[in-house]
Amino acid sequence: MENSINEGYHLDIVVLTPLHVGSGSEKDLVKGLDFVQTSGKIYCLNQKKVLNEIDISTLSNALQKKDESLLKDKLAGKLDIVSDAIYEMPISSDNDIKSFLKNGLNNKPVLPGSSIKGAIRSILYKYLKNTNSNDEKIVFGKADAGDEFMRFIKVSDAAFDHLKLSNTKIFNLVKNGDNWEGGWKHSGNQSDTIFRQTGFNTLYEVLPQKAYSKIT
Repeated sequence: MENSINEGYHLDIVVLTPLHVGSGSEKDLVKGLDFVQTSGKIYCLNQKKVLNEIDISTLSNALQKKDESLLKDKLAGKLDIVSDAIYEMPISSDNDIKSFLKNGLNNKPVLPGSSIKGAIRSILYKYLKNTNSNDEKIVFGKADAGDEFMRFIKVSDAAFDHLKLSNTKIFNLVKNGDNWEGGWKHSGNQSDTIFRQTGFNTLYEVLPQKAYSKIT
């Protein structure tokens, strides 16, 4: 019987719906600090490039105050060359932009192999599990016993070329008299069954639909 323990496979990945993998709140993009909005676009600034165009005292003052207007004024006509990414603005928002996980070497978006492996694990569990048991160890084995077969599956990261911005809203439960119903959060503790794009909305960097990559 042929030994296939170290056999490798090349797989194609196509994004079906906008997908976000967060890089941590400390890397979220702050308005007036990491990005500016103008003319229907959002410019994600490269601070080193900005420093080549603005003197340090002016830049420090603008960043300390998160003064978007001052940055746009001082960088007029130069936003294209001082930005790492330029996005079409789906809607205006004063909240931080939720940043997508990126490769530290080239700043390109990356879908971790561990996330892909987790999705594979979930699919395998659905089809292999005994309907009368919810114990994953019956399907995958036990790590402490050395028979957990998923540890033999290695998945590479998937690299992508570009992202886009997607607008999001929070949909939660709203008390209406004695009943509960779904509602869109618009501000503070106020929710409404009527959807509005603005008000308590957050922009996310996402892999767009049909984005393509390969993994091994």
